[in-house]
Amino acid sequence: MSNVHSIISAHNKSILHPKQKSFGCNCRVKENCPLNGECLTPKLIYKAEVSNNTNEEHKFYIGLAETPFKQRYANHTKAFKHSKYELDTELSKYVWRLKTCDITPIIKWSLIKTINSVPKRNNCKLCLSEKLLIINSLNDKNMLNKRSEFITKCRHLNKFVLKNMKRSDTMD
Repeated sequence: MSNVHSIISAHNKSILHPKQKSFGCNCRVKENCPLNGECLTPKLIYKAEVSNNTNEEHKFYIGLAETPFKQRYANHTKAFKHSKYELDTELSKYVWRLKTCDITPIIKWSLIKTINSVPKRNNCKLCLSEKLLIINSLNDKNMLNKRSEFITKCRHLNKFVLKNMKRSDTMD
């Protein structure tokens, strides 16, 4: 049985030197993976860089995904294909603006940061990190995110509220 010293040192080691967990990719064609082989990574902040062949305009969008990125990517592509989802994000609004001008957007996705913690009380490191990156880029004219995005409430905290918990067993 472990003594207290070994338990504490093991805990400190896991906190101070976290293992970089690779979630990989399950894309059928690995070369077409939107996130260079890391599309199954959850709890991340990503950047979408939009360019086109028509003009020299380059815009970027900062977003987050609590679920694996591939699910968030699927929602983005749905918004790019179907006009009823055009207003979902600033990125989809911009892509549709380009499409109405008969310009084909070229989107390059990249991972900025992964967050390993879960939301606690009123503190969600995932949302706070995204907001910080948006605030740091506010002076950049090429950013698609709006100022109103960093004053929104965290949508990840609701699942930790007691009234939203689902019961796994039934009481008699």
